[in-house]
Amino acid sequence: MKKAKIVISSLLDPWQNLSIEEYLVKNIEKEQGVFYLWKNDKTVVIGKNQNPWRECNISLLEKEGVKLSRRITGGGAVYHGLGNLNFSFVMPKEDYHLQRQLKVILDMCKKLGINGRLTGRNDLTVDGKKFSGNAFYHGAKSSLHHGTLLINENISNLAKYLNVSKEKIVSKGVKSVKSRVGNLANYYEGLNTELVIDMCIQSFIEEYEQQDIEIMKDPDWFNNEEIRKLYEKNESWEWRYSKVPKFDIVFENRFDWGEIQIHINIKNGIINDIAIYSDCLDQEFIDIISNLLLGKKYQSDIIIQELRRQDFVKIRKQMIEDIAFWLEEKF
Repeated sequence: MKKAKIVISSLLDPWQNLSIEEYLVKNIEKEQGVFYLWKNDKTVVIGKNQNPWRECNISLLEKEGVKLSRRITGGGAVYHGLGNLNFSFVMPKEDYHLQRQLKVILDMCKKLGINGRLTGRNDLTVDGKKFSGNAFYHGAKSSLHHGTLLINENISNLAKYLNVSKEKIVSKGVKSVKSRVGNLANYYEGLNTELVIDMCIQSFIEEYEQQDIEIMKDPDWFNNEEIRKLYEKNESWEWRYSKVPKFDIVFENRFDWGEIQIHINIKNGIINDIAIYSDCLDQEFIDIISNLLLGKKYQSDIIIQELRRQDFVKIRKQMIEDIAFWLEEKF
């Protein structure tokens, strides 16, 4: 690698930051590596082949304004807050070297007096607790290695948003592996993302022996048509929700008026098939619900709105409200 560039984003929108990253991957200059540092606020990012309904509490994300994003790399679901820093190595294929890239991060830890270690294939840990998970993408001309750095994040948010409901989900999507996690700030009092960014830059410059390095802060990316199109993709419902294998979900509950079991088959994020079983005496009502939901997006607000907008007689109106309230809690 003859030259290198460091790009630092102060944007906090995951769809913007991931669009910039993907643009860098697709437009890397020959013999130039890029070290990209970025943060997201209130975000869950899932891997390319993951099922969002299996990985996170979708209804809670929607209720609390947490953005869901899908990246182009594999790996598991992660939560990004302001106490988390993300790094990306975008390298020409001939200059991609995972051990050197990980060394940049581990050397950053050393500068802070923190004894970080590589555990397994791609996790970085301190005292057995993961502070960095890493994922990868290999294109025709370039490779991407990116990861997270837990600095002073509220760890309870990881469990809060990545804790799926207890319903039965059958899916072929890649499932996240849960690990014990910890913040780097536990080992360096007062540590913040700004200091970690400075140490990361120093480590990168030293490892790649780049003295005359270009550092770009918040370039005007979004005047670029290609990046705008990438943003449209990344924020779209189709990319975030429909890029999953066909899967099934089962909801079960007992109401005063009877027991109900809803079996839903989802294909490309759409309710492809639905079967509802119930000992409710009003079987026609059960059939109506099935017909209402078939072909709809598997999206909580759409399903709840569809149920509540029906003009049922008084008894059925209470039954449909029972179901809508229940599903609001379960999505």
